[in-house]
Amino acid sequence: GEEQVEIELEPLEQSASLPLPDDIEIDEAGNIESKGLRRLEIHNVAIQSWIVTISVGVFLVVLGMYFLFVQFGSWTVDSIVSVSLIGNGLVMFFISRKESYIFDQRSGKLQLRRTTWRGVNVTDYWLLHIKDVSIEEYKDPQGGTDFELYLYLRSGQRLKLFSGHIIGVGCAKKLKARDDINAFLAEFNRKHTTKSRASHSDFRNF
Repeated sequence: GEEQVEIELEPLEQSASLPLPDDIEIDEAGNIESKGLRRLEIHNVAIQSWIVTISVGVFLVVLGMYFLFVQFGSWTVDSIVSVSLIGNGLVMFFISRKESYIFDQRSGKLQLRRTTWRGVNVTDYWLLHIKDVSIEEYKDPQGGTDFELYLYLRSGQRLKLFSGHIIGVGCAKKLKARDDINAFLAEFNRKHTTKSRASHSDFRNF
């Protein structure tokens, strides 16, 4: 009769995945996707914004309370000084805010997060609705020159970045933020245009 030979096959070990280029990744569904600048986050400088306003506010309130309970001169004068200090301190505390601008290609949105004493306020804008990113020059009250960074939306709305700063942000940081946003939006618009053309081509073929 025929000779039967049994061969035992050992399971293959899972081989290491091949290295991918730095700008390519594979998601959980196995789809190949370009990394690029999928997410860009811009935050206001804490030491120049909310930390300063909160610190100054607390200092003025404490100083006002000190004048209120430790009488140096007449009670009327000390009361006026203390109320003025406490009032200015509360104003500084209430205007303090932490801002974050999160540009996300996956959701196609810009998320503006503002954290104040009232809580966290989140506003979303479509990336496709951003028309322009611009730095504008203006004269400050002291006669000097300063620069502001704005996002212009197609609706005509204008968003000012670093708006929560009590101490001005240097022009170099604003220029870098503008260049980063422009690069991010250019890549996003290129990908969106490519996908739109592909979808239109598939629909036309169908």
